[in-house]
Amino acid sequence: MVERESQDRAIESPQAVGTGNVTICGVLESGDRDRYAIYRRKGERLSAEVVAVRLGARLLDTVLRIYGPDQNQLAMVDDTNLFQQDPAASLIAPNNGTYIIEVHESNYGGSSDSQYALHIGDFPMASVVYPAGGPVGQSISVTFPGNPSGPEQQTVSIPPEDQPFQLRAEHDGQISPTISPFRRSRMENVLEQEPNDKLDTIDQRLAEIPIAFNGILQHPGDIDLFLFNAVAGQPIVIDVFANRIGSPIDSRIEVLDSAGKEVASNDDWESHDSHLEFEPATSGRFTIQISDKLGFGREDAVYRIEVAKKQPALTPFLPRPQRKTQRGQSVSVPYGNRTLVRIGVRRSQIEGAVQLTWTDLPDGILATSDAISRDQFWVPVILEASASASLHPSLVRLNAETRTPRGDLLAGEFRQTVDLVAESADRVFQEVEVDRLALSVTPAIPFRVEIDKPTTALPRGGTLDLRIRVEREEGFTQPIKVQLPFLPPWVVAEPELIIPGDSSACIYRVEARPQIEVPRRWSIAATAIVDTVSATEDTAAWDGREVASSLVSLDVASPPIDGQLTPIAAEQGSNVMVDCQVRKMGDAPPHLTATLEGLPNRVSADSVVVGRDDDTISFRLEIAKDAPLGTFSGIQVRLIGEIDGQSVSYVVSPQSSLKVAAPGKLFKDDDGEVLTPLETLRHVQKSKLPEKT
Repeated sequence: MVERESQDRAIESPQAVGTGNVTICGVLESGDRDRYAIYRRKGERLSAEVVAVRLGARLLDTVLRIYGPDQNQLAMVDDTNLFQQDPAASLIAPNNGTYIIEVHESNYGGSSDSQYALHIGDFPMASVVYPAGGPVGQSISVTFPGNPSGPEQQTVSIPPEDQPFQLRAEHDGQISPTISPFRRSRMENVLEQEPNDKLDTIDQRLAEIPIAFNGILQHPGDIDLFLFNAVAGQPIVIDVFANRIGSPIDSRIEVLDSAGKEVASNDDWESHDSHLEFEPATSGRFTIQISDKLGFGREDAVYRIEVAKKQPALTPFLPRPQRKTQRGQSVSVPYGNRTLVRIGVRRSQIEGAVQLTWTDLPDGILATSDAISRDQFWVPVILEASASASLHPSLVRLNAETRTPRGDLLAGEFRQTVDLVAESADRVFQEVEVDRLALSVTPAIPFRVEIDKPTTALPRGGTLDLRIRVEREEGFTQPIKVQLPFLPPWVVAEPELIIPGDSSACIYRVEARPQIEVPRRWSIAATAIVDTVSATEDTAAWDGREVASSLVSLDVASPPIDGQLTPIAAEQGSNVMVDCQVRKMGDAPPHLTATLEGLPNRVSADSVVVGRDDDTISFRLEIAKDAPLGTFSGIQVRLIGEIDGQSVSYVVSPQSSLKVAAPGKLFKDDDGEVLTPLETLRHVQKSKLPEKT
């Protein structure tokens, strides 16, 4: 049913919706109060549930009100534990008559895209369920607490994880329109047996892990205890499921050893649910104690505690460049072009390299990537759409494989949390986890990008100029922004460069910091996108559409030349010669130019051409009369040359220093070495002493 317009009217003229179960699709404009009328006999159930934020479009925070035949308010709900910002209510009609259900935005705001769905009828409400999970392949009895007619029970058969399963509350042939969260696992269930709030009153049998403890904090201040057996040195993971499954509690858990001493505890972990990992120091009995942080308790305060040995795990996913946006949460490949996809991997107890494998890739799509090395968090994957690719979306599977420390093959499946509704304070109100990657081939765009394969290695401490080229279709003259998004650790470059519309290439200089480990080979790629800031025409057709080059290998190595530059000292207004001894240890450019870097203001040295057989580089250092006084560190010699047309530079000496002194204030010993400040002081004092006769 669709909302009839002009529902913002007096309570006496609501829109009638009949007497059966119905779903109404409506829109809340600013100030709207949409009202609907349904007849109920005394003792019949009346349920209403709003779906707004869960539509995944925007943050529409609604309020639900139910009025009786006498127009008195019977229920008012803003937020719920299970549905968060979506309200829901269920009651037993106290009298025969027409009941009014009202929906409005919490601050009476709204807009033309503030859409909602409203379920009205006599269906049982979805709620937290007890127990909140069960072992696959078994049938168990579950209870839905908190219903207006009292807890409702039903029997559930739990299929294996690879088969679809949805748990919905059922009553007298009526089914809830919404799924109740339920954990399927291979863990056996343990249900609490009251009293279990003291060590001397609980069941003394030790549960063997993996195990799932299930219970309810039934009254304020309630505490529940469970016993399990653990082995020394075996890491254990404990997860509480409560807030995530619609329970009102904010859990806190403590782990006690056999002497009753706390060995681990946790309050919140990425939600109001507790999580902890600990490694027992001894084998034997341990106790889990669970409570609400504020002492809350009620008949629907359900929880589930899953206890298991910590296992190696591997999960590939898409690292998001920007949270709270859709950017980077799906992949589009322009027809006849390439795109770069960032694929990350979460490791647990895994240190080795990880290999990515793809299945269900559409015809005409090719994926190219390297293994994710042990010190990498993500790698670039190049997806290319050939001329045979068709323009349609697909859902593809991505797996990761590696070897455990024992040599066993470990595989992990793709998991991605997709933000749907997010607002301020970095909070996500609606999200969904998916196990496949959304990929689509999109229309062609009028340019491609390539990166020329480096002809030599990037030297540690030096630079290398990479050539980036764009291939433009005839007539396309818009500026293009290029980037190198995946460089090795300790390799730096400009964040981006712009290739003007009348150009087709640029030089991207990369620098390897001295801290980098060598030798190393790293796959890099360039990305390109229309620069909308400096564009000269409408770029809406290409806005946000990025393409990528093929992957090329970048080697990082030690420089083939090293040298030694001794500390320098000079007085203001003087010229001194500075020598750097060099030693060639490998292939280097035949022609090199040396520069002295790191000099302070008003201190200069001309560059020097270095011959093939030269083993000494001599600089003439000119110190101005007003050059700053003091000792300046970071002085180094850089050699610049070309290999096969590619510019490369080497830092050939450890960083030295330059001391600038006032005229007549620089003292040296008999060997020409500059005196230290203490030696200078002694020298000055000695020179002031009267000569002995």
